[in-house]
Amino acid sequence: MRGRRQELVDESVVRALLQRLRERTRARLVVLDTSLVHDKHDIFFLRLLSEYGAEFINGNEPPFETFEPAGGGRMFARYLMPQVLRQADAVVSVATLKSHNFMGVTLTTKNLFGLCPVHRENRPRNYFHHIVRLPYVLADLGRICRPVLNVVDGLVAQSGREWGGPAVVTDALLAGDHGIATDFCGALLM
Repeated sequence: MRGRRQELVDESVVRALLQRLRERTRARLVVLDTSLVHDKHDIFFLRLLSEYGAEFINGNEPPFETFEPAGGGRMFARYLMPQVLRQADAVVSVATLKSHNFMGVTLTTKNLFGLCPVHRENRPRNYFHHIVRLPYVLADLGRICRPVLNVVDGLVAQSGREWGGPAVVTDALLAGDHGIATDFCGALLM
Protein backbone atom coordinates (compact mmCIF):
# COMPACT_ATOMS: atom_id res chain seq x y z
CA MET A 1 0.00 0.00 0.00
CA ARG A 2 1.35 3.42 -1.01
CA GLY A 3 4.48 1.69 -2.32
CA ARG A 4 5.46 0.47 1.16
CA ARG A 5 6.21 -3.04 2.35
CA GLN A 6 3.82 -4.45 4.92
CA GLU A 7 5.10 -7.96 5.64
CA LEU A 8 8.77 -6.99 5.82
CA VAL A 9 10.55 -3.88 7.10
CA ASP A 10 10.25 -1.10 4.53
CA GLU A 11 13.35 -0.05 2.62
CA SER A 12 13.01 3.54 3.88
CA VAL A 13 13.23 2.31 7.49
CA VAL A 14 16.28 0.16 6.73
CA ARG A 15 17.96 3.13 5.00
CA ALA A 16 17.19 5.57 7.83
CA LEU A 17 18.44 3.18 10.50
CA LEU A 18 21.68 2.43 8.64
CA GLN A 19 22.22 6.13 8.02
CA ARG A 20 21.75 7.02 11.70
CA LEU A 21 23.98 4.18 12.87
CA ARG A 22 26.71 5.10 10.40
CA GLU A 23 26.55 8.76 11.50
CA ARG A 24 27.24 7.65 15.07
CA THR A 25 29.73 4.81 14.69
CA ARG A 26 32.50 3.45 12.51
CA ALA A 27 32.00 0.00 14.05
CA ARG A 28 31.40 -3.07 11.94
CA LEU A 29 27.68 -3.18 11.05
CA VAL A 30 26.26 -6.63 10.36
CA VAL A 31 22.73 -7.46 9.28
CA LEU A 32 21.82 -11.02 10.19
CA ASP A 33 18.73 -12.75 8.85
CA THR A 34 17.41 -16.21 8.09
CA SER A 35 14.63 -17.34 5.82
CA LEU A 36 12.75 -20.48 4.91
CA VAL A 37 12.29 -19.51 1.28
CA HIS A 38 14.95 -16.98 0.29
CA ASP A 39 18.69 -17.08 0.09
CA LYS A 40 20.84 -14.00 0.56
CA HIS A 41 20.58 -13.07 -3.11
CA ASP A 42 16.80 -12.58 -2.80
CA ILE A 43 16.93 -10.15 0.11
CA PHE A 44 15.78 -6.74 -1.11
CA PHE A 45 18.04 -4.59 1.07
CA LEU A 46 21.45 -5.99 0.03
CA ARG A 47 22.33 -2.96 -2.11
CA LEU A 48 21.52 -0.66 0.81
CA LEU A 49 24.03 -2.44 3.00
CA SER A 50 26.91 -1.68 0.66
CA GLU A 51 25.95 2.02 0.61
CA TYR A 52 26.51 2.18 4.37
CA GLY A 53 29.43 -0.23 4.65
CA ALA A 54 27.33 -2.91 6.35
CA GLU A 55 27.64 -6.67 5.82
CA PHE A 56 24.96 -9.30 5.37
CA ILE A 57 25.24 -12.66 7.11
CA ASN A 58 22.86 -15.45 6.17
CA GLY A 59 22.05 -16.97 9.55
CA ASN A 60 21.32 -20.33 7.95
CA GLU A 61 24.99 -20.77 7.04
CA PRO A 62 27.71 -21.88 9.52
CA PRO A 63 29.57 -21.13 11.67
CA PHE A 64 27.11 -21.68 14.51
CA GLU A 65 27.60 -21.61 18.23
CA THR A 66 25.59 -22.70 21.25
CA PHE A 67 24.13 -19.92 23.41
CA GLU A 68 22.65 -20.36 26.88
CA PRO A 69 20.13 -17.94 28.41
CA ALA A 70 21.44 -16.30 31.58
CA GLY A 71 19.99 -18.06 34.60
CA GLY A 72 18.80 -21.02 32.52
CA GLY A 73 16.32 -21.32 29.71
CA ARG A 74 12.56 -21.12 30.09
CA MET A 75 12.09 -23.57 27.20
CA PHE A 76 15.52 -24.97 26.36
CA ALA A 77 18.89 -24.85 28.10
CA ARG A 78 20.72 -23.85 24.92
CA TYR A 79 20.11 -22.55 21.41
CA LEU A 80 22.13 -22.93 18.23
CA MET A 81 22.59 -19.54 16.57
CA PRO A 82 25.06 -17.80 14.25
CA GLN A 83 28.49 -17.38 15.81
CA VAL A 84 28.64 -13.69 14.87
CA LEU A 85 26.23 -12.97 17.74
CA ARG A 86 28.99 -13.83 20.20
CA GLN A 87 31.13 -11.06 18.69
CA ALA A 88 28.38 -8.42 18.79
CA ASP A 89 28.85 -5.44 21.09
CA ALA A 90 25.21 -4.50 20.58
CA VAL A 91 22.12 -6.02 18.97
CA VAL A 92 19.39 -4.03 17.20
CA SER A 93 16.04 -5.68 16.47
CA VAL A 94 14.03 -4.19 13.58
CA ALA A 95 10.56 -5.59 12.95
CA THR A 96 7.23 -4.81 11.33
CA LEU A 97 3.96 -3.99 13.05
CA LYS A 98 1.79 -6.98 12.22
CA SER A 99 -0.44 -9.67 13.64
CA HIS A 100 0.75 -13.20 14.34
CA ASN A 101 -1.40 -16.34 14.55
CA PHE A 102 0.27 -17.75 17.69
CA MET A 103 1.73 -14.71 19.46
CA GLY A 104 -0.96 -12.17 18.58
CA VAL A 105 1.66 -9.69 17.32
CA THR A 106 4.96 -9.80 15.46
CA LEU A 107 7.21 -7.12 16.92
CA THR A 108 10.83 -6.84 18.06
CA THR A 109 10.84 -9.78 20.49
CA LYS A 110 9.14 -12.12 18.01
CA ASN A 111 11.64 -10.87 15.44
CA LEU A 112 14.44 -12.60 17.40
CA PHE A 113 12.99 -15.93 16.25
CA GLY A 114 14.78 -15.24 12.96
CA LEU A 115 18.14 -15.76 14.70
CA CYS A 116 17.59 -19.53 14.90
CA PRO A 117 19.02 -21.08 11.75
CA VAL A 118 17.06 -23.31 9.45
CA HIS A 119 19.79 -25.93 9.36
CA ARG A 120 20.03 -29.69 9.86
CA GLU A 121 22.14 -29.20 13.01
CA ASN A 122 19.30 -27.27 14.69
CA ARG A 123 15.81 -28.26 15.79
CA PRO A 124 13.28 -27.88 12.97
CA ARG A 125 12.01 -24.31 12.85
CA ASN A 126 8.40 -25.41 13.23
CA TYR A 127 9.42 -27.11 16.49
CA PHE A 128 10.33 -23.70 17.95
CA HIS A 129 7.36 -22.06 16.22
CA HIS A 130 4.75 -24.03 18.15
CA ILE A 131 1.83 -22.33 19.89
CA VAL A 132 2.96 -23.62 23.33
CA ARG A 133 6.77 -23.40 22.94
CA LEU A 134 7.10 -20.09 21.06
CA PRO A 135 6.47 -17.69 24.00
CA TYR A 136 9.13 -19.47 26.08
CA VAL A 137 11.58 -19.62 23.17
CA LEU A 138 11.15 -15.86 22.62
CA ALA A 139 11.77 -15.14 26.31
CA ASP A 140 14.98 -17.17 26.09
CA LEU A 141 16.14 -15.45 22.89
CA GLY A 142 15.43 -12.04 24.41
CA ARG A 143 17.59 -12.91 27.42
CA ILE A 144 20.40 -14.15 25.18
CA CYS A 145 20.44 -11.22 22.72
CA ARG A 146 19.28 -8.27 24.87
CA PRO A 147 18.76 -5.78 22.02
CA VAL A 148 19.86 -2.24 22.92
CA LEU A 149 17.66 -0.71 20.24
CA ASN A 150 14.26 -2.01 19.15
CA VAL A 151 12.60 -0.47 16.08
CA VAL A 152 9.08 -1.24 14.83
CA ASP A 153 8.17 -0.26 11.27
CA GLY A 154 4.49 0.61 11.37
CA LEU A 155 4.37 2.74 8.22
CA VAL A 156 2.03 0.11 6.80
CA ALA A 157 0.97 -2.43 9.41
CA GLN A 158 -0.68 -5.75 8.74
CA SER A 159 -3.75 -7.07 10.48
CA GLY A 160 -5.24 -10.51 10.88
CA ARG A 161 -2.20 -12.71 10.22
CA GLU A 162 1.52 -12.45 9.62
CA TRP A 163 1.48 -13.19 5.87
CA GLY A 164 -1.21 -11.97 3.50
CA GLY A 165 -3.27 -10.02 6.01
CA PRO A 166 -4.97 -6.74 5.18
CA ALA A 167 -2.79 -3.62 5.15
CA VAL A 168 -3.40 -0.83 7.66
CA VAL A 169 -1.70 2.53 7.09
CA THR A 170 -0.54 3.84 10.46
CA ASP A 171 2.41 6.01 9.38
CA ALA A 172 4.06 5.09 12.69
CA LEU A 173 7.58 4.23 13.78
CA LEU A 174 8.33 3.01 17.28
CA ALA A 175 11.74 2.76 18.92
CA GLY A 176 12.95 1.96 22.38
CA ASP A 177 15.84 0.55 24.36
CA HIS A 178 13.74 -2.21 25.97
CA GLY A 179 12.18 -4.83 23.70
CA ILE A 180 9.20 -5.73 25.86
CA ALA A 181 8.33 -2.07 26.53
CA THR A 182 8.64 -1.24 22.83
CA ASP A 183 6.50 -4.25 21.91
CA PHE A 184 3.91 -3.27 24.53
CA CYS A 185 3.57 0.14 22.83
CA GLY A 186 3.24 -1.60 19.45
CA ALA A 187 0.58 -3.97 20.77
CA LEU A 188 -1.28 -1.04 22.32
CA LEU A 189 -1.15 0.81 18.98
CA MET A 190 -2.51 -2.25 17.21
